[in-house]
Amino acid sequence: MNKLIRITKKFMLGLIIIAVCLFTFIASPTSPLKNQTNKVVLNADTWNSKLAEIENIQTNILTKYISIKELLTLDSEDLVLSASDPSSIDENTVIMLNDGLDVYYFSEVCNPTFANGNANPYYKTYLTLNYTLGADIDYEDASKTFKMLRPIGWKEPFDGVFDARGYTISNIFFRPFEDITEIQNDYPELIYVSWFSQNTGTIKNLGIINANMIQYNVYEPSILASPFVGINLEEGEIENCFVQDLRKSESGLSVEGGYDVSMFVSDNLGLIKNCYVACDRITSSSITITSASSRHPFCDSNSGTLVDCYYDIDTLTSQGQTYTEPEYEGLKGLKTVQFLTDDFNYKNDDGEFEGIWYSNYTYPVLHASYLKLNYPILKGFDTTTVDNHDYFVVKDVVDFIEQKVK
Repeated sequence: MNKLIRITKKFMLGLIIIAVCLFTFIASPTSPLKNQTNKVVLNADTWNSKLAEIENIQTNILTKYISIKELLTLDSEDLVLSASDPSSIDENTVIMLNDGLDVYYFSEVCNPTFANGNANPYYKTYLTLNYTLGADIDYEDASKTFKMLRPIGWKEPFDGVFDARGYTISNIFFRPFEDITEIQNDYPELIYVSWFSQNTGTIKNLGIINANMIQYNVYEPSILASPFVGINLEEGEIENCFVQDLRKSESGLSVEGGYDVSMFVSDNLGLIKNCYVACDRITSSSITITSASSRHPFCDSNSGTLVDCYYDIDTLTSQGQTYTEPEYEGLKGLKTVQFLTDDFNYKNDDGEFEGIWYSNYTYPVLHASYLKLNYPILKGFDTTTVDNHDYFVVKDVVDFIEQKVK
């Protein structure tokens, strides 16, 4: 009897030790289950689609994610009063933008002053940090509370990394400039009215949908406008990005008064790769040809490198939009059906779809008929065929969780 009691006690003690170790492992900052601070990477060949087993998970224990709101002091109306000193943020820390307010705050911390006029002594450092999106973001709720985007990088260029991880931002709303005095006092060096006014950093894996820009007069030196990037300088790289505006007669930017308007980038001196524009209009139907100096479906000028860049010529023609036809190597106008059939883009020499793009070409016929992807997107699953059956391939556990939640 005593021997049985001793065995039972040892067994219970063993269970307690296992439970404590398991709790310590899960709570540990290096645990692969702590996905907020550690990206989990799962190779395709470690996923058994029949048994749903995950093996050989690898983690990057160095990467840490923090919300941009953690760095700010806000007032009762959610305006920025001050931003924390970011000097302690290292290259392994990524700042997360999870909603429309976060996108607005990103534009605020990268400006020399906040919207309320308070000085921002740390804006130069914020222009050099790493940023990402945590979800597809609709900016409309933020704009309803008059949180409108201001250009960033107009004084010193953006020199950080903005990796949206395939997510999109829709309905962004830019703050209009009221008069020449505002430009002279607050933005004396602003030439490019764009979200990223000047870029020497890396912007990738981002989609911008249905941008809103209203500007009725040119106040020099600002003479060029685009919803994405103003000038991509020699060091700048833009990859796997798109701009869409398919609101039919309501599409286009309400920009006139002599601006040269482009839908992707005004001037390119750097590298732009695997990017496209699909829009019904460049400027809104209320803008006459005489009130806008020129309209460009992709860029105003290019002396850099364009690789696999496209724009839809059918949608522009359908709405009667007039525009300046670009003639740059690496940039091509396509019919909508070419986007649908993927006869053109992002394939290697073997004709295989490469990169992180997903479209009807990527998926088996049955899945494609349900998805109906008119244009390539940046968020999806790879597929594979085993024993004549099609399976989705999970390469990133975080992506798998995000897709399941949706």
